[in-house]
Amino acid sequence: MVTTEESSDSDATASHLIANLNLQVAAKRNLSLPALSSSLFTDPEEKGYTSTSATSAPPATAGSSSSRKHGHEMGADKISNEIMTASQTLYQQIQVAREEKQAEKCARHDLNLWHLKEKVHQRDNRQEHELLLQRERYEHEKEMKDKDLATLELQIQLEKIKKDRVAMEKGIAGGEIQDST
Repeated sequence: MVTTEESSDSDATASHLIANLNLQVAAKRNLSLPALSSSLFTDPEEKGYTSTSATSAPPATAGSSSSRKHGHEMGADKISNEIMTASQTLYQQIQVAREEKQAEKCARHDLNLWHLKEKVHQRDNRQEHELLLQRERYEHEKEMKDKDLATLELQIQLEKIKKDRVAMEKGIAGGEIQDST
């Protein structure tokens, strides 16, 4: 069982810790101590609660009243709520920072993927263009070869005709007439 003296000591220790925490919070937030202490503790005349000074711990007495404990509990609850709120805010900010970092990473990945696709597309277009030019060259070469072949065939026919004509001229000049029968 907890004795009244141990309870008072724990209340005094908690009050001292809370006062130190208030000083640290005030220093970090650059707040004046009166503004912070007035927001965390109630006025003694207001509801019968007692407030603690942020610079000194309350005296530890063997017989503390329940109203006094209630005042400490309310101050502790307020500080606990502020710490919880600050913790949640910090967690949310960390979460938002992680999400932003992940979104940036995804955007960078998407950009790299787009660049890669663009390079592939350009390479495909370049290769397709080169193949088209090569096909046109081959078709042109084929047309030229076909024309050369046709020219050669015509030259062969011309040579046959010349040969036949020369043979006919020799036959007529020599007086030989060939019978076609």
